[in-house]
Amino acid sequence: MKVIAIAAVTAGGKTTVVNEIKKRLPRTAALYFDDYSFDGEVENFYQWVLDGADYQVWDLSQLEKDILAIRDSGRYDTLLLDYPFAYRNDRIKKYIDVAVFIDTPLDIAMARRVLRDFKDATADEIRGDMEMYLKVARVAYVQMLKDILPSSDYVIDGTKDLERIVNEVIKICTETEKKINCMSDIKEYIFKELSLHEQKTALEFIEYLENVGCSFYKDASACWKDKIYYWVKFGEKCVCFIAIKDPDEPENHWTVWSDDMDSEYLGKYPVNEKTREIAYKYVGHCGHCGSCGGGRHKVIFGKEFNDICGCTFRIDNPTFDDLLFLKKIVEIRIKEIQSKK
Repeated sequence: MKVIAIAAVTAGGKTTVVNEIKKRLPRTAALYFDDYSFDGEVENFYQWVLDGADYQVWDLSQLEKDILAIRDSGRYDTLLLDYPFAYRNDRIKKYIDVAVFIDTPLDIAMARRVLRDFKDATADEIRGDMEMYLKVARVAYVQMLKDILPSSDYVIDGTKDLERIVNEVIKICTETEKKINCMSDIKEYIFKELSLHEQKTALEFIEYLENVGCSFYKDASACWKDKIYYWVKFGEKCVCFIAIKDPDEPENHWTVWSDDMDSEYLGKYPVNEKTREIAYKYVGHCGHCGSCGGGRHKVIFGKEFNDICGCTFRIDNPTFDDLLFLKKIVEIRIKEIQSKK
């Protein structure tokens, strides 16, 4: 079951979107943050922001129980969370597969809220609410734009009409299901093809990749269609590659390659001496397979190398002792990708 969290400022449209998607997608459940009364619930948002905007003060244990109950029921393929925190609350973030933020301008959200909540209000009541908004509430909305929007996986323009927003979120749901299936597939291959000792290392590496936001795509191209070969991506950019039981290399039960890191970035990246020694051990020299057009000159952590494979590093049959290095090359690649945005 995939869990899609949808956030927006108050009156930003998230509940309307969740309800519409729930009508269209079969086997879909929804939970609404505003239906709960949580221990630790913030009453003075102005003071909450001044105190550092701690998203852990809400005790979301009941929401967690409901998420688990829906997941364990086996009745649903999708759970929609009408939920304002994306990945900022530690108790709930581990259940979220994708966080979507509907970016509705504050003036539009304000107009919607007044039209929705003040249909029978007097002018003085509306005026009083506007004063409170300016003095107390607006700072929390701005904080949400600072914290929740950038931590979400997808940001959708809230000025679009409902139909377009709903279609975009449904497309995200479909893509997420494919990614989850790929994650499930690679774990199944690990259990099926690797020994118990190898499984421990491989599964911890896969868990790390998931936690830093990577996705898995099985390569079905002509070269790899009959093999177990995965691209690991951060966004649309490749981070590394994983092969399991390649029949052309029976001595290698599984292999990890890094992606083609920029020599200028890699050459200056600060690492300790132990990491440098391991890196030089796993530098991948060109095997002239034809996929990258031949060996290259690269500077790796301050040292020059010739005839280097486009993948830079190759680790055959990684052991538990190699995990720190595997995680380090992923960390470096993700930072390189982010630096070029």
